[in-house]
Amino acid sequence: HIDRDPASPVLREFLRGLIVEEFDGLEPPPRILQGLAAYVRALQAGCSGPAPRSASSDAANAIAAVAAARTAWAEGDGASAHLLIGAARSTLGLLDERFAGDPDSTRRLARRDGELRRLQADIASDPAGVAKGLARWTTTFHGDISALQAAEPGSLYATAPLERRLAAIAAETPPNRGAP
Repeated sequence: HIDRDPASPVLREFLRGLIVEEFDGLEPPPRILQGLAAYVRALQAGCSGPAPRSASSDAANAIAAVAAARTAWAEGDGASAHLLIGAARSTLGLLDERFAGDPDSTRRLARRDGELRRLQADIASDPAGVAKGLARWTTTFHGDISALQAAEPGSLYATAPLERRLAAIAAETPPNRGAP
């Protein structure tokens, strides 16, 4: 269960423990932890365990990351905004993996990723355009969601195409004969 109260330090402490103690990472700055906690809180409530993925749920997670980036940016925290835009781009990558073989969806996702990549660069070079760019991205991406949903039955989100793709991969992969 994710503590969704922004005033509670529990989630930030948990994330810090994962980064520093579990994965031996560097101590993250407090604003980065706040940004990560905001992103995790913004994720759909149903993602705290096994849940079927869909284009809609992954798209919602990308939008949540951009919303958290907008909040961080509005609070003057460019580092967290940059990190959260990266989280949105990563989620677009998850969507793209599932739409392999669908050129229209792939083009849409590549355009949105390119826009976010430019916004990450703009944090340092054109800070005035970042807030408007994030708002514009969100509006545009909302328009893409219906096309992604329409293409979903033929994507790897759907069971039958996923099973066919996995069978094809299994047929191409030689059996593991052990270590040499």
